[in-house]
Amino acid sequence: MLDNDTELMVSIFKKAFQCIGAEEHNSERYLKSYKSDLAEAGQIFAYLGLARPDAQSPLGWRPTDALLDIIAKRAVRRSKPIDRMIRAEESHVISLFLDAAFGEQRESFPLCAFTVLNALGLTRAAGGEDVPTRHFRQLFAEAYYDRQDQTVPAKK
Repeated sequence: MLDNDTELMVSIFKKAFQCIGAEEHNSERYLKSYKSDLAEAGQIFAYLGLARPDAQSPLGWRPTDALLDIIAKRAVRRSKPIDRMIRAEESHVISLFLDAAFGEQRESFPLCAFTVLNALGLTRAAGGEDVPTRHFRQLFAEAYYDRQDQTVPAKK
């Protein structure tokens, strides 16, 4: 039996990223079938401070209170697609984020994870691309600078 956080996350993934036949999977089967997609999402969420690694969790990670808060707010209002041209800066933010979160490990675009980010209102769909929202940019900037602070040795 899965805990409430895992059931919640699986239900969000199933709803946001509707693969053929995925909706027919029970949660445990879904976890097995989409393990790599869920792991990529966990890595993205962890980088943004929205999840923390947890070897005891069937996901391999647990949502933080910040992610649960985003989920609660998103249940009230849905994202709308953008119907304007995408600025180069917006595409660059997504590319920089992926480089920061995955480094050289990334072999492909984590479509499932970004579909969920879109469902949560952290990105918005525009012409087949993902556009970062202000909230996403803020989370990314905070995460990036936190990591920079951790890697720079303190001056004496």
